[in-house]
Amino acid sequence: MDSSPQKRLFGDGILAREAGFDDAEVTVPDNLPSLAVGSVWDGPVGALLFAVAGLFYLIHTGPNSFWLDSAEFVTTGHGVGVAHPPGTPLYVLFSALFARFPLGAATFRLHLMNVLIGAGAVVVVYRVGLLVVRRAGLSGVPSLVAATSVAAATALNAGLWFHAVRAEVYALNILLCLAIVWCTLLWEERPQGSRYLLLIALLGGLGLANHHLLTGLTGLVCLGYAATHKEMRKCLFFRYLPVAVALFAGGLLTYLYLPIRSADGWRMWGDAGSLSGFLEMVSARAFHISVTDSPKAPLMVALITIFDSWLGLMGLPLVVASVAGLCALLAMRRREALLLLGLALAGALSKAIMYLDVENPDDHAYFLIGMVALSLAAVGLAAAPRWLRLRGRVAPWLGATVVAGVALVNVFLLYQANNQRCDLSRFHGPDSLNRHFHERVPPDALFMPSYYATFFNHLLFRSVEQRRPDLLMVHQSLYSRFGKGVAYAADISKKHPDAAPLFAEFLEAGGFPLEALVELARSREVLLENDTVAVTLDVPYLQQFTLGDGGLPLAADDLAFDGPGVLYNVPPRVGWNEGALQQEFWTGFYEDLGTVGGIHAELSKLLVWYHYRNALFFVNRQSPRRALLEVKLARQLKPDFERLIEFENALVSPPSVENIITH
Repeated sequence: MDSSPQKRLFGDGILAREAGFDDAEVTVPDNLPSLAVGSVWDGPVGALLFAVAGLFYLIHTGPNSFWLDSAEFVTTGHGVGVAHPPGTPLYVLFSALFARFPLGAATFRLHLMNVLIGAGAVVVVYRVGLLVVRRAGLSGVPSLVAATSVAAATALNAGLWFHAVRAEVYALNILLCLAIVWCTLLWEERPQGSRYLLLIALLGGLGLANHHLLTGLTGLVCLGYAATHKEMRKCLFFRYLPVAVALFAGGLLTYLYLPIRSADGWRMWGDAGSLSGFLEMVSARAFHISVTDSPKAPLMVALITIFDSWLGLMGLPLVVASVAGLCALLAMRRREALLLLGLALAGALSKAIMYLDVENPDDHAYFLIGMVALSLAAVGLAAAPRWLRLRGRVAPWLGATVVAGVALVNVFLLYQANNQRCDLSRFHGPDSLNRHFHERVPPDALFMPSYYATFFNHLLFRSVEQRRPDLLMVHQSLYSRFGKGVAYAADISKKHPDAAPLFAEFLEAGGFPLEALVELARSREVLLENDTVAVTLDVPYLQQFTLGDGGLPLAADDLAFDGPGVLYNVPPRVGWNEGALQQEFWTGFYEDLGTVGGIHAELSKLLVWYHYRNALFFVNRQSPRRALLEVKLARQLKPDFERLIEFENALVSPPSVENIITH
């Protein structure tokens, strides 16, 4: 057996032949590219990168909950529950583990988990970058500089940064997807072995149990990459297929958590114990319908919108470097270039085929695998001097220096652009809102929230932080979209028997249980979240500000405004001064925010939504002055929003006010 250094380095596989020798040839040509040759510094640099990225994310996270899914994941992790469809059981199980670490508050523990996951994702970006740039011919310290620079620039992408500082499923998703890509490249170096193939199979199953669409698209691209390689194809489809399928299925078995846990409660999203309920949850069809009615944009329009968003999320310098690097890789290492290009297109298609909301940070996470793949292409720019046949000791450093300079500028620009938004160290929005709204709910009230952005926070404050355990909380929709609300009705009725009449009427009549609510209101206060989305007055220039169909299931005359919520006005309250309550609530709330770090950009968006709906509520109550106050408060948060400007003008113009009053 030949024991020459060259043979030990490259082995007997396909890379040996690509390097210029076979079993009988062990002489290394002078122009041999450095094919992913390891360095003693690879590990220490990766460890340092993990520590720096982790510290950076840790500084920018905080002990307070965020809106929407983040608060829900803290709640499900603390209670070992079932998250919204598709259930994401892998992330929930990790959350349940971290929630039991005796370190800080429950919310901070889950944020810390994402900090570690996000830092791990940055390291895998670095590792994949090393493989690609070394295959393109750059070795030694310059390759470390190029890969580290691209990883650092990627770390400040808002799609990764924002999901690495709060409890959210997408940081784990990008880590798993990048790990699949990394293992695919490593497998190519020893295509006849099984280690990396089997690891890919297991990661694929686990990834699908975390976020099936994004993991599935990544897996398909990597599968296509392997299928175009003769040795990898033989290994995949003939030698180790049964074992790979078994490991893949083993990862998917994580989904068994959903029916097991659903049998013991947590049936907000239907009964995952039945086959139809399980498929409904995993497909997430009903959930997507419930959170948006936005029409899908045409595919090409969506793609253009997504690529435009990428410019801001990635940073223009990195985008330019990535395109140039991709061109260089296409000339030098076409297979790796096409892999990265395929991942970029898959990342764009993941949202282009769905409804698009580019302001939503969750959409940024959908873009992430595509943006990271494109960012990785920038390492090709570091190897461009070799492509241009530049020689000498300076040549390897030339490209690496260019990439490092671009990354440094990009890091500065992204930090300036994203720091205010992605810094959650002083984020007090949910806590402040709940202290001024949730805490003032009358004792033993029935509380019926509607908007998911705050509903999950109500669950967290009540279930995790044990605030207001006296309240009976029932979602306004009674979860009618999920198994027609049957499982949710049974779950809540079992825990709170006095809510059973509500669900009995709801299930029998198929609509909002008004009669049961009237009867319940005689013994306990009923507070509903204001969900007014339509102008019901016959005033054309005000009806244009309608947001859609639906809204509060009761007539406005039956409601009494109390902060962002409305009390069911049975019996009618004597001396109830809505204007004074409105002024008192918002004055106290904004004064409180001023003492705890100001108004975060994400909080600002939510408050604009609150104020807008309140304005519609008061328009329907024929109270233009109170509606105008809500619009003015919204304009303080978003002064250039044209719809708010038009709404304010419609309320202050004499014809508009006259028509409201005389209607």
